[in-house]
Amino acid sequence: MFDSILIAAPQWTAAAVAICLLSLLVVAWAYWRRGGSSRRGPLIFAGLLKWIAIAALALCLLQPMLESQRPRPHANLIGVVVDNSRSMQIRSPGQSQPRSERLAAVLKPDADWQVRLSQDYDVRRYAFDRSLQNVDDLSTLEFDGASSSLTGTLATLAARFRDRPVAGLMLFTDGNATDLTDTGFDWSSLGFPLYLVTDSVDQAIADLKIDQVSTAQTNFEASPVTVTAKLSATGIKESTVVVRLLDAEGVAVEEKEVELTQAKPTADVEFRFRPKKSGLQFYSIDTFPKSQRTAYLQGETKVEATLANNSRLLAIDRDQGPYRVLYVAGRPNWEFKFLRRALQEDDEIRLVGLLRIARKEPKFSFRDRGVNSSNPLFSGFDENEEESAEQYDEPVLLRLGVDEAEQLSKGFPRQAEELFGYHAIILDDVDAEFFTQDQMLMLRQFVSTRGGGLLMLGGQESFAGGDYEHTPLADLMPVYLPRGNESSGGTVARMELSREGWLQPWLRLRETEVAEKKRLAEMPEFGTLNRVGDVKPGASMLASAQTGDRQQPALVVQRYGKGRSGALLIGDLWRWGMRRKPGENEDLQQVWRQTIRWMIADVPRAVEIDLEESKDSSKPIEIAVTVRNPEFLPLDNASVALTVVLPDGEEMQLPTQPSDQAAGVYTASYWPSKDGAYRVKVVATGPDGSDIGSQQAGWTTETATAEFQRLAVNKDLLQQIADQTGGEVIPQDDLDSFVANLHNKKIPLTQRHLAPLWHGPWVLIFALACLCGEWGVRRFHGMP
Repeated sequence: MFDSILIAAPQWTAAAVAICLLSLLVVAWAYWRRGGSSRRGPLIFAGLLKWIAIAALALCLLQPMLESQRPRPHANLIGVVVDNSRSMQIRSPGQSQPRSERLAAVLKPDADWQVRLSQDYDVRRYAFDRSLQNVDDLSTLEFDGASSSLTGTLATLAARFRDRPVAGLMLFTDGNATDLTDTGFDWSSLGFPLYLVTDSVDQAIADLKIDQVSTAQTNFEASPVTVTAKLSATGIKESTVVVRLLDAEGVAVEEKEVELTQAKPTADVEFRFRPKKSGLQFYSIDTFPKSQRTAYLQGETKVEATLANNSRLLAIDRDQGPYRVLYVAGRPNWEFKFLRRALQEDDEIRLVGLLRIARKEPKFSFRDRGVNSSNPLFSGFDENEEESAEQYDEPVLLRLGVDEAEQLSKGFPRQAEELFGYHAIILDDVDAEFFTQDQMLMLRQFVSTRGGGLLMLGGQESFAGGDYEHTPLADLMPVYLPRGNESSGGTVARMELSREGWLQPWLRLRETEVAEKKRLAEMPEFGTLNRVGDVKPGASMLASAQTGDRQQPALVVQRYGKGRSGALLIGDLWRWGMRRKPGENEDLQQVWRQTIRWMIADVPRAVEIDLEESKDSSKPIEIAVTVRNPEFLPLDNASVALTVVLPDGEEMQLPTQPSDQAAGVYTASYWPSKDGAYRVKVVATGPDGSDIGSQQAGWTTETATAEFQRLAVNKDLLQQIADQTGGEVIPQDDLDSFVANLHNKKIPLTQRHLAPLWHGPWVLIFALACLCGEWGVRRFHGMP
């Protein structure tokens, strides 16, 4: 860039003007004498050429100088930053060289553009993949980085060059960054122009890839795990591709074929399966053209640019039990029989029953001093059992499915530590008098604080019939309780799913809507229905009961604190199981299993692990461990031992720090260094050394997923960066011309530069050209 033309010898102005005027007069007089009117035009043109030559030589007396601003030598910084990631090795079939080889030839230290750049600027050379590093010789890069942290690299350089004179940054990249967020990045905030150098060779790239994998788990027994893979193809001629779901041992769980065409280059493939076991498991999905099966299995590719994006890992964590469910009944009934039979098929659930077989009775001794203080139901048995037998003023309880002799030996739990050991509680035909006030308050805390599930079944001593109005348990109910006993034992009711009930997978038993409606129509009529008031705000009525021309709630649920509560107002659901014909589906048992699974879903544990994975593969995995005491309150002074199991089986201990954001939370960070499946094991102990619990979780790290998400040069992003920073996009072949004209860009530190316009061969050449032109005109027209 230049500002103006200066005159170095202004004292010669008069002489130069005089020479120009005098020569003009002499040339005009000489040519006027030579010709007539027929040659007037050529004579004027020839004379003008001669005068211009004389005037150009006369102007040299003034010594004109070109004043411009040039970069101050080595005062301005300029960065040369090269993307060292694996995506630079992309070579599509048909190309002789990958991008990395073509770029390495450009980055040689003796390249003309590098030599010219080093003459005027303070050149800083860097390479980046997951992190930024200084490099002396850029041509020695291996281009084997696991990711492309473009935004992180530029933010680091912006902070490093703050308040420094930066002429710009020359960035060699394909624009496929792995750390771009959905909100984008404000490139103009960098504070210096970016000159994006791209590969001059732009050919179509053939690729088949898995764009995204998602997993979903429901309480629907027919399809507990659903895996969906999104495929896309570019430049693949063959339309039939194979998609496989593999377990951790590499054994195919399921295989499907889909068609991808130029008109429809994307497809969604869904797998539904039931894992063989509970807990954390790792699976993988891969895809390849059908005709390339052998080559793919050998790790070779003949039609694709890379196989790195043809497979994805996924972690499936099916919560592992055992889950403990407490069933409390006011009297023996058929419901517990069917419930117990249904849960015997679920290895993860432990059902414990507490059944009252006799109410407490008042004791009257009067004159009979020999009256036994124990309940007469225990008469005739071993006298040594008298102390452990229920007394007259205690109900007679039957414990079923207990793991220890002392479990529930004193009846319903009286301590939160004992009650909170369960995940769900079912109350069936038991009145409020069965519980003390403290026990009912503890039940409310079980749902709100513990986060457990509570379900009350219908019966003559449930809801209003059990005098639950104005008790703490009335707050838990998702319906308002009327006064008095509103149980209708002789009512004939048919159950129907509501609009919200149809949306709940755990209430559906058939695969299609038609089959589900047929199942509901074939359900038996029920004779016991507890009438209640309105459904509470925020609660959901999932099923209703039709009694004549009146429709009443049959199943209502709601969220309460951290847990959930439900009211099943039908008291004789067991009739459904009694009406089953030989060979028919055991629908009642499936309903009970799915209902219990709904109750224990999302119930907090004493130790929980939360993994926060960033889309940026260069950032760490944030691990948060939540520890709760037996009352399920945050425990701040626990000892947390955290172990990370690497993909190769090596174990690494990580220290944890108490979080300053929440009580009872302990955090740690881990930077995965290898691709594969990771496990996290946590063991928490209390301040007194007591065992609080253990837990494990896992994640998968696949840097190639983000690195090869896009293979073609991201021209749109590169142009966006250039526009926002005031730079430009430069083909590799134009590097020499760009560097030669870089001084014409906006440079922070410059100095004045004067170049003589008169002291050069071009002035003499110009004068001789004019004189030769004048002679040629005269000879062409036959003039002397």
